[in-house]
Amino acid sequence: MRRGARAAVAAGTMLVLAGCVQSACSCAAPAGEPSAAEVAPGESVTVELSNLWVDCCDTGGGWGWITGRSSTVLENVIVTLEAVEPGRPVLAEASDYPADNATASVVLEIPEDAEPGPAEIMLGGIPIGTVTIAG
Repeated sequence: MRRGARAAVAAGTMLVLAGCVQSACSCAAPAGEPSAAEVAPGESVTVELSNLWVDCCDTGGGWGWITGRSSTVLENVIVTLEAVEPGRPVLAEASDYPADNATASVVLEIPEDAEPGPAEIMLGGIPIGTVTIAG
């Protein structure tokens, strides 16, 4: 009897793991790819965003492996560009509605009076990329 229970648990575990491997979900952290590594004041930089999921069903963080559905895509994203200096002033902000594949694109307008130096692209307080403001 105990052997049958162990076999059932092992079979159930294999089915769950097989579902995770074949899942359409993503567990990767949100990412941002700027169109340029350096941008001058008064110009703009486009940031291509990916992995904009609310939950993650590959690791059990969501229920997609049970329901057969993909993870839930974020409803809206707000991206900021913050100077890397004391006080971290926000230089630019943009938002977008992600597509069904958890991607989006935003354009950050660099202010004319932006100080030269490095700046971080932030999504929800998390750095997802960097650009340099040219001098």
